[in-house]
Amino acid sequence: MRLSIRYKVLALVASILLLAMVSYVIFAVRLFTRDKLAYVYDLNATITRTLAEEVDLTVAALADKLIYFAAEQSGAKKGDERPARRLFGGDRDLVALEIWRRSETKWERVWVWHDPKRLGAVDLTPAALREARQIRPLPFAAIEADGVVLVNSSAPPDIALLTLAVAVPGSAEVVVADVRPERFLR
Repeated sequence: MRLSIRYKVLALVASILLLAMVSYVIFAVRLFTRDKLAYVYDLNATITRTLAEEVDLTVAALADKLIYFAAEQSGAKKGDERPARRLFGGDRDLVALEIWRRSETKWERVWVWHDPKRLGAVDLTPAALREARQIRPLPFAAIEADGVVLVNSSAPPDIALLTLAVAVPGSAEVVVADVRPERFLR
């Protein structure tokens, strides 16, 4: 049986329309998927940038507080913990403070403050902190070069600490704060 020209034209138009609709759906799905991935990547970049700025602000605020503390401590009597308690009394994440001074050949710790309640809250002792400092010594060259250094001072299996070291401008001192990582993980 022969098809009339009308049916042939109808079949041609229907196949062209079907091909156009299928290609439109394929391109639309591809475009939607590509845009969706671009949106996810942009959102991820925005969240990462926001978190990085928040960490920078937290570090900068704590560094300023440590520099101010060094100035307060230099005017206090030897062994006086009042400036530390006054400045860091409400800061529950801070577990220890140290001041290091550079002599002609090496760095020496000249002042230490450990809060027994805070150390007890994280199951640490002053001896464990000293051990963590020996395992991961402070990078004094980087501290002098950059002014502010945040390092991971965690020691297996139980010590989870971050150490913020700040070079005091105009002096040969470095103020060191051992901080629980929860401050930055929030």
